[in-house]
Amino acid sequence: MHLSHNIPLNTIVWVEENNHSTLMVKVLDKYFKLIQQSSQPEVFVSKNAEGGIILQIHANTMLDCVYSATFSAIDNQKEEPSRDLLYWLLDQLRVPVSFMSASGQRFDKLVGFSKENRDRIKEFLGLKKERNKPILEQMFERLPAGVLMPLITESGFIFLCKTSNCSFARFKEHSKLDFIAQIIDGKLFLVLLNNGYYMGQLIVDNRNMHKDLETLAISPMVSFFINNEECKERTKITKIKILNRTIRNTIAEFLHVEKNLNLPRLKS
Repeated sequence: MHLSHNIPLNTIVWVEENNHSTLMVKVLDKYFKLIQQSSQPEVFVSKNAEGGIILQIHANTMLDCVYSATFSAIDNQKEEPSRDLLYWLLDQLRVPVSFMSASGQRFDKLVGFSKENRDRIKEFLGLKKERNKPILEQMFERLPAGVLMPLITESGFIFLCKTSNCSFARFKEHSKLDFIAQIIDGKLFLVLLNNGYYMGQLIVDNRNMHKDLETLAISPMVSFFINNEECKERTKITKIKILNRTIRNTIAEFLHVEKNLNLPRLKS
């Protein structure tokens, strides 16, 4: 049986082939073509609020091609396979990554693995003591790449966004941001793009965030705090975008705006 038949879609798997290991993701054919044209996929590690870590492969494309695998704190007590994979990653100067299309095509790449990634794995495995860090740095460390995290502060509406080092470098050089809103299959997608390249998105499909969306819809502008894998305050870049009428109208449509929501007058 062909290897691709044994791998679920959009899931990171650790594969042994001819005495060599690789991280592999099987993707739909339309995404595979984009990934082949990508400048450089990347592998990196984030923390999560439950004490686990998130391993991600970022394909650096113009669509959402970020793939994740979560290791919980409970996984840390097991011998196989989570700990073996994490120890293997610590031994790699460059990590082999393979993308496979649903039809069996394959794209292989060796990608760098930063010191920050190694340190987070070491802290998770108990090989390195975690230092005290500022609150914002902790928030960025626990934010998966490709996700917009909303914060409502006295100074206004803020989205945190953590992206890969490659995307961050592209953003520093060409910092044009596009913020768009779309309704797809009854869900609201808020997407942040840099010159067409995907940086992050927030997907809303229930009522839990409706109050925040109402606040966003009446905000004259929104701020974005964008950071890389390092997550330090000094690497953070702040950008402010005026919230245009198209976004307001889309949010209003998703919320089924009624008069008592006190939203600004929205024209079709």
